[in-house]
Amino acid sequence: MARFRPRRRHRRLAVLAGLFLLAGAAVGITFLVLALTDAHGPDRILRKAHTLRGSLITRHIHLRRTARLAKLPLAKLRPLERRREKEKAPRLTPVAAEAPDIQSSDFPATSVTQGQSRITILQNKAVDAGHASFTAEPHVAQKGERVLEVWNWGAAFSHDGGRTFTFVSPYDFFSDTDDKEFCCDQLAYYEPEHDLWIWVLQYSDGVPAEHLSLRILAAKGDANFDATKFAVWDIDASRFGSPTAVAPASDLDQPRIASTNEYLFISANLFPPSATDSSSYVGSLVFRMPLSELAAGTQSPGLQFFQTDLGTAGLTRGATDTMYIASHLTNAKLRVWSWPDGELTISDHDVIHRSYPYRPKLHYLCPRKGARPSRKGNWCLGYRASSYKNDDRPQSGWVSNDVIGFAWNAQQKPTSKFKYPFVMVVRINAKDMSLKDTPFIWSPKYAYQYAAIIPNSRGDLGGVLHLGGGSKYETCAAVVRGGNAASKSPWSATEVDRSDHDPDEPRAGDYLGATTDAASPDTWAGSCMTLHGAGTRESVAVRFLSFRQG
Repeated sequence: MARFRPRRRHRRLAVLAGLFLLAGAAVGITFLVLALTDAHGPDRILRKAHTLRGSLITRHIHLRRTARLAKLPLAKLRPLERRREKEKAPRLTPVAAEAPDIQSSDFPATSVTQGQSRITILQNKAVDAGHASFTAEPHVAQKGERVLEVWNWGAAFSHDGGRTFTFVSPYDFFSDTDDKEFCCDQLAYYEPEHDLWIWVLQYSDGVPAEHLSLRILAAKGDANFDATKFAVWDIDASRFGSPTAVAPASDLDQPRIASTNEYLFISANLFPPSATDSSSYVGSLVFRMPLSELAAGTQSPGLQFFQTDLGTAGLTRGATDTMYIASHLTNAKLRVWSWPDGELTISDHDVIHRSYPYRPKLHYLCPRKGARPSRKGNWCLGYRASSYKNDDRPQSGWVSNDVIGFAWNAQQKPTSKFKYPFVMVVRINAKDMSLKDTPFIWSPKYAYQYAAIIPNSRGDLGGVLHLGGGSKYETCAAVVRGGNAASKSPWSATEVDRSDHDPDEPRAGDYLGATTDAASPDTWAGSCMTLHGAGTRESVAVRFLSFRQG
């Protein structure tokens, strides 16, 4: 049984709400500050009003499309990947003392098929090869024949359901108009109620020190998508002054995206630019902007946000009038926030679950039998010589049939019969925030990692993940599970594409993308990557797939 209390000591959480301009003309903006204190109970106190002044405008761009991206040889790819490696690890999750461990016998193993089982693959396409990292971080949005797929370091548009693609280079954005340069992470998103395509990119200012910021692009309707015309807003940490002292020069890193009926939500980790490890982690920032104002290209869209000093904040896809947000308190407890549309108050609940395997200094291991000793097929390891590696940050969040779900990567633990890393899943009853079950995704034969899962219009769960180790190369697979499945009903998985080489370096992730097709909301689309022909960066192929259950 899950236990939860409304507040906790040592919690640092602040909500700021108000209007400010996100880009150009001198204006004054009023902020209302709502601080949630925790030292002496659940008091919510309206602290004060702030006025912020700046010179900001909304910009509009028309992106140039091309039949192919410029070739990125190894000499170009490696420096780009080193820049991406500057991303830092978030707060390390404390290990719960004496918490009962989850066991492999608690849930049936997920077996994978290569044929048409409970999953029908509608489209399976290699979008691009030679322009990605081993850590490609692909993400996707779809509305019928229109598809936007993004990754490190490219982007592609399709107008025939993913059969063919044209490309744009993120490096071409604003190259003549500002001092920012595209860096790393990208997200693609489609919001159907406002017919809004949203594209999030991570930028750096380069000189004198690289400060990572976010650039939000929005295109309303088919015509603007087809013409690649977007409204643009820039957001960096200097926009957020708060009681929890966000450093003006903080990096915004590793963004997540979701929406409710009224708002676009984005979360990002906060670091000082000079940070080299998790000890300098500032916290996780969650902000929301009205979808109606983004769709209208409003010059001064509203913005509301809160900050927590816990680890990466996961957001829920499929939310309606309330966004659910989660961070780890320990490896046996989640803190889940509820943020309703139209309200500034945010409630929180602590949900206790069985502890998943996690030791901060233990590598994730998924060795492939027969791999060369220098590689070992350990694509789930992370980085060899960096503080940033595979970890337990929330990879997916969703709401389906009054059940909230979150999923993340768990380590191997042979004593609990987990020979390989797996995907930990926790589901929570939305009505009373009690633990429902933990239908994790695992196998005794290979690892499952980096699951991107969302619900379709029927409430069924679907998405993509990577599997491998044992006798398998790193493989992209689709997974589904009925929204009303019995507690012990396993996931179904189908191989989409299997690599034929190990990566030259033991890395993958850090995330994959999944969505539903807005024109056929029972159908899913996903993005992943595999290697063919060699184990080099130039051999990483970013893939698009669409599929349905049955």
